[in-house]
Amino acid sequence: MKLNFVDEKAKDDKPGVESGTCEAELMKFGIVGNLSKIELPNVVRLLVDSLHQNGVEFIIDREIVGLLAGKGILLGNDHAGGYDTCVRDVDILMLLGGDGTMLSAARAVGAGGIPILGVNLGKLGFLAEICTV
Repeated sequence: MKLNFVDEKAKDDKPGVESGTCEAELMKFGIVGNLSKIELPNVVRLLVDSLHQNGVEFIIDREIVGLLAGKGILLGNDHAGGYDTCVRDVDILMLLGGDGTMLSAARAVGAGGIPILGVNLGKLGFLAEICTV
């Protein structure tokens, strides 16, 4: 899984910025998810590895960090925060779950206007933007 955190259109306006590199102007990601989804630990591990490799700032729900620690995946508390912090004090919210998780996060974000990127970990997702398949 390789993520590109540079807007290709913005790259054209900024000489010297290469695809797949990060700039100081990057957004802070919030990561929340449905703890009951079996795929969650592996998806979070891949996502966090990619964010670290690209120098992207993020905060992840403390409950996810605890769940992963119980499975031997140690993320540390450097990027852990409460659910409210993850959905309100970020520039973009990355949501791992299904439609119910998406609706719940949308209610939590409220009128804050924070964009939500949904990653479907369920069987059928009408609201999620990305599937893990």
